[in-house]
Amino acid sequence: MSGGDDCHTRVWCIKSGQLLSENKFSDSVPSVVCWSSVEGQGDVKDGIVHGAWFGSREGIFNMF
Repeated sequence: MSGGDDCHTRVWCIKSGQLLSENKFSDSVPSVVCWSSVEGQGDVKDGIVHGAWFGSREGIFNMF
């Protein structure tokens, strides 16, 4: 997962390098990313990350 100055959050496949998801949740740069380490609760389905959160100056956002 990455975030940048364009305020977008992107999720990449480590194995293939394919972009799985790209979203803009806030108007400030994402600074913290967290996702569930519990097996079966943090996965990618249909290009959407389930069980991931990120934080910015605007608050904490859940990527479902």
